[in-house]
Amino acid sequence: MIDEVRTGGLLLVLAVVGCGSASLPLPLAPPLARVIVQTGDESTLAGYRIVGRIPQIGVVIVEADGDAGAVVRSLCDSESILFAEEDQLVAPALVPNDFYWEYAWHLPKIGCPAAWDRTPGDPGVVIAILDTGVRGDHEDLFAKMVPGWNVYDDNADTADINGHGTAVAGQAAAITNNGVGVAAPAWGCSIMPIRISRPDRYASFTAMAQGLVWAADHGARVANISYASSGDSVTVAAGAVYFRDAGGLVTTAAGNYGDFDPNPDNPAVLNISATDNNDLVPYWSSVGNDIDLSAPGVGILSTSISGGYLSGTGTSASAPIVAGVAALVMSVN
Repeated sequence: MIDEVRTGGLLLVLAVVGCGSASLPLPLAPPLARVIVQTGDESTLAGYRIVGRIPQIGVVIVEADGDAGAVVRSLCDSESILFAEEDQLVAPALVPNDFYWEYAWHLPKIGCPAAWDRTPGDPGVVIAILDTGVRGDHEDLFAKMVPGWNVYDDNADTADINGHGTAVAGQAAAITNNGVGVAAPAWGCSIMPIRISRPDRYASFTAMAQGLVWAADHGARVANISYASSGDSVTVAAGAVYFRDAGGLVTTAAGNYGDFDPNPDNPAVLNISATDNNDLVPYWSSVGNDIDLSAPGVGILSTSISGGYLSGTGTSASAPIVAGVAALVMSVN
């Protein structure tokens, strides 16, 4: 993934030097490092380009020429730097696969029908979907949308640019018992779309943190990030603490790498791995010390950016199911 991102924007320019001479490559520009810093003294950032801030969690985003790891190490040599980390790009943990309608096995498995006897969810409990955007006019979503924000473009256009976010929104809170489409745990709750992704689906740590801050400041009670980011970023953790301190809960996807994550638990988020219809963890689901819960993540029916429906597999589906259940709990208590 990293190689794909780095080479995707590489442009080799050739220049002709003199008549009849060979074409020679011009020197490539040095790599650009983008680093997130928390410091008690911004004067220590002299020589770095400050390109952004998230004041609610006290971080500054800087850019510099050179290797990001070397920049982080150099910054951390200063006693006034509380932390510094590369502003990495993360891919979403699920790419939906389109299938025909089939039975939603996961909802009886987690006891949704019994829960719906108590509540289908309170519209006042808002679930923020931090993702690629959401198709807000979908027949199974439109009646429950509340205004959101596009962190990437810094505007109110939260249209889905990929389809991932629309699927995630439906897995958490698609309208249910309406005679069409699919069902979801928190079908009475509201959806707040927060686009954090670039056009290529990747999302930066800063975009995730900014999305959490915006959602918390605008009344969301649950925030779902279906990207594997829980244990990787101090910045995302700080955004999750801000969201938690505002009275909310953050869910994240463990990832689909089939690995063991040795990172310690992040107490500010629920990090979710996947299970199948036999309550077994699929081989591709990431596991580790930072996993809080497992939830269905195989063949989960949901809403599609096309306006129809699809079936998706991955921890990106598991995380919004837990987000929906959390919203149901908040609706009752």
